[in-house]
Amino acid sequence: MNRLFNRLPPLQLVTDSFAQSSEEDDMSKEGGWSWVILAASFIISMCTRAMTRTLSIFLVEFTDHFDQDLASVSWVISINDCLTMACAPLGTFLVSRFSYKATVMFGGILCTSGYVLGSFCTSIVQLYICLGVLSGLGSAFCFPTCVALVGCYFPHRRSFATGLATLGIGVGTFVLGSLAQFLIEAFGWRGALLILGGLVTHTLLCAFLFRPPPAVAAKRKDRNLLEPNDRLKEQVLQYNSCKPLPQQVDLESPLFNLEFVVFAFALFFLIYGSTPAIAYMFVYAYDSGVSKRQAAFLVSIYGIMTIIGNVFYSWIMDKSRFLRLYQMHTFMPVMVMYGISILLIPAASTYPLLMVCAVLLGHCEGILQPGPPVLASKLVGPTLAPTAIGIVYFSYSLPYLISLPISAWITNATSGYTAAFLLNGFFVLFGGVIFQFSLLYASCCKGRSYGPKVYECLLAKYCKNEA
Repeated sequence: MNRLFNRLPPLQLVTDSFAQSSEEDDMSKEGGWSWVILAASFIISMCTRAMTRTLSIFLVEFTDHFDQDLASVSWVISINDCLTMACAPLGTFLVSRFSYKATVMFGGILCTSGYVLGSFCTSIVQLYICLGVLSGLGSAFCFPTCVALVGCYFPHRRSFATGLATLGIGVGTFVLGSLAQFLIEAFGWRGALLILGGLVTHTLLCAFLFRPPPAVAAKRKDRNLLEPNDRLKEQVLQYNSCKPLPQQVDLESPLFNLEFVVFAFALFFLIYGSTPAIAYMFVYAYDSGVSKRQAAFLVSIYGIMTIIGNVFYSWIMDKSRFLRLYQMHTFMPVMVMYGISILLIPAASTYPLLMVCAVLLGHCEGILQPGPPVLASKLVGPTLAPTAIGIVYFSYSLPYLISLPISAWITNATSGYTAAFLLNGFFVLFGGVIFQFSLLYASCCKGRSYGPKVYECLLAKYCKNEA
């Protein structure tokens, strides 16, 4: 062991030099066509996920036209959201079999077909198939694929680039919220869906701009030229949490990581609690006596605050070294604020109070949008990061499927929205608390503190003392 530690200082110098030169080379490649990919992904986020948020404005129209209750028409959004996340691995398979461009183009065709055919539906079941199944599958092939591609083009500014790509959700919600209500008043809900379907065709144009991600073969070749001990030190430098390296090498699945499993459960409660609050905001405001235009403007306020929260979080995480080191511990405070915002909705008896709730909900949603993929990568390390991100997106599917119908059923059973919103708010609070307790347990009982790179710091301190 003494012989090994005596060799650490020269290894530190070699590894740092290699890592610095490699990072500078990669940073120089984060330009040019990378920004075109980012802009295209931004537009695709608007045409997929933001469009799904806009469907909440159609719930009142569907309820009146098909003479169905809120729980029945809510399945349209639930099926769409569920398939978007559950079929994300299928989109990954198509990318590996064909290409990013072909996969996104196929998804864009499905999305467009869903909205166009949805404008001709004569039953609620047909809406399930068109707006739920077809559009949901199309979003699954478009949205997660774009997020993955942006990460390939921006390896060292992944948080900021992912935040900008998903910013299209907030911008789209802000723009399409009021636009959808205007189109409904001017052309009816069928004409509005047909026009929105035309907007979704922009995903096909964006897909033409996609190119294969930057080649990593040269980088892998350079890494293979290193000595085994150098590669070991490089893995330590790349690893973002504080677990000892040998413990990570033995893991073959993120499901063996307790903190990651708890994180997936926390996301389950987050999605379950937040989805009805967002989707039923328009319906709740309308039933409270607010006009449809004012209720639609609440959706726009939520969208613009999502933009602000998304940009603020992505920017500060890339600029602040302290927050980046302790990024894992910022998850619970935001979830607590999110849960409190949902709990306040039933107490919002006036339109200004509803606007305050929309501001708080949008800000928290914007902060949490780019966070889960990044936090999942930090929990399991770079090697298992792709698998962990796939599990995270898949964990969204079940709460997306059941949250809206269950909340609608509670609303009908209690003849009001109070019980449903209170239950959803407590679910979000519970998710944040259990994840923070898992981090405290890992720190106290397992010696893993998700802050600075403790293993690397201990090695550096030992080398300094030896010198």
